[in-house]
Amino acid sequence: MRASAALCQWLGRDLPNPPMKTPPARFLNRLSPAFAAVTLLAFPVAALGQITFVDLSPSGATDSEATATAGTQQAGFATIGGLLTAGIWSGTAASFVNLNPPGAFQSEALATSGTQQAGFAVIGGAVNAGLWSSTAASFVNLNPTSATQSTAYSTTGTQQAGFATIFGVDSAGIWSSTAGSFVNMNPAGASRSFALATTGTQQAGFAAINGVVGAALWSGSAQSFVNLNPTGATQSVATAIAGIQQAGYAYFDSGELVPYAGIWSGTAATFVNLNPFGATQSQTTATTGTQQAGYAEYNNIPKETLI
Repeated sequence: MRASAALCQWLGRDLPNPPMKTPPARFLNRLSPAFAAVTLLAFPVAALGQITFVDLSPSGATDSEATATAGTQQAGFATIGGLLTAGIWSGTAASFVNLNPPGAFQSEALATSGTQQAGFAVIGGAVNAGLWSSTAASFVNLNPTSATQSTAYSTTGTQQAGFATIFGVDSAGIWSSTAGSFVNMNPAGASRSFALATTGTQQAGFAAINGVVGAALWSGSAQSFVNLNPTGATQSVATAIAGIQQAGYAYFDSGELVPYAGIWSGTAATFVNLNPFGATQSQTTATTGTQQAGYAEYNNIPKETLI
């Protein structure tokens, strides 16, 4: 079960240094089994520190996880009858809707706009990016014709962002709700890249260039690529974007590979280190443009964090 520790507020300060890790394995390998025994919906009740949790684990599920929320809808996956299946909730365990497409061996919903969900389904032994409109029957296979695999990590409702493996290269890209609309955004010189978030006009993620994984920003094309890797960072990843702000983390050491939460405003030079005083590591995983969420680790104990 995923830890849900104290909620604390960061006020956007540039806080002391700390380092980072390699790009999140869960972004790179979505074929691993479910990670959470129980899916929880959390929201503040009155004052900071008072949290209500709703157990969303569907009846008959052995494990489940909510990966995204928008409005009143939550998206994620549950293992039911031994099958890992994409699904959505509307705030209760009983509201779970199984989105696993016909013929799919496995599926996960990784993002939702509230009406459209994005993720992947394993069909015929291949991982295929896909989108749903809240039912299993609505599944649209987004895997480009030339791709051997793909995954969509984000959706605005009209644009999806993720990656596709084309001629052996993991390439960041975007879709406009069809497989044929895929735009390859892999930058010149990059050995691989992933788009992890989109606003509909800009995308955030990372690209590996000359062996260095650096946070990345795009505006819908490979040519628009901006390398966000901060000066002194050994690697970095942008996991979220809202307005003109990108959020993620960077590593500043070559040995321990410890991440520091941070934000950007469109260039590498704008990186703000958000690692809190006393924290050994941290990551930001979401942003509204003015407030960020993620985690910080104190004494080897991860704590979910509102920044």
